[in-house]
Amino acid sequence: MEFKSLFQKLLRGIGIDIRLVSTIQKKEALHHLWLQQSGIHCIFDVGANQGQFATQIRQYFPHTDIYSFEPIDTCFYSLQQRFQSDQHFKAFQYAVGDENTETTFHLNESSPSSSLLKMQPAHYQNYPGTQKTVDQKVAVRTLDSLFPDWPADKKILLKIDVQGYEYQVLKGAAQLLQQVEVILAEVMFEELYESQSTFDQLNDLLREHGFRYHGQYDQQFSPINGKPIFADLIFVRKSTDRR
Repeated sequence: MEFKSLFQKLLRGIGIDIRLVSTIQKKEALHHLWLQQSGIHCIFDVGANQGQFATQIRQYFPHTDIYSFEPIDTCFYSLQQRFQSDQHFKAFQYAVGDENTETTFHLNESSPSSSLLKMQPAHYQNYPGTQKTVDQKVAVRTLDSLFPDWPADKKILLKIDVQGYEYQVLKGAAQLLQQVEVILAEVMFEELYESQSTFDQLNDLLREHGFRYHGQYDQQFSPINGKPIFADLIFVRKSTDRR
């Protein structure tokens, strides 16, 4: 005990506190406990980039199937490499929207900022290093067309992070939404992209499908003036909410 106490004092002397790490881990685990208890059988990760969200959520759903969707070649390759030994993971190289088509995708030098929508000045003003964009063609698919016969007893956690195109993703998943229990969807409070989804659009559409707004999973603030700029919102099926 004396050695442990001395060791902890030495760590604190250089700015390391083991208890702080442990506390953060416990809070993160508690933060996801309700998701683990919501009856989820599969996770849809729409706008996967290089698998950041899939990696995080895998900690809490170690054996749950994860389907990730990412249209950018380099990100898709990184995604596949990261999960190459994960037997419960599958990647789809599609953008997701409200129709099956091929369209222009605005590939940004910062890949997480890439979108099917054109970037507005407020974006690169808040996030320097995102000014350069190259247009390329990508295949777009609806979730309903990719999964037309999804089992009624296989419940879904749907995460959507597609830089303003969230409404179109949901419009193209009208049938699949019947099997969704929880939705994590990004919404922007500042105009970062042309014709981007709004909270009212998402909330109204999801209320029609039996969901209700249930708080924030995460939120980001403007580095210029600290104003809330976008957040990952939680929507839950009303029956799930009553558990």
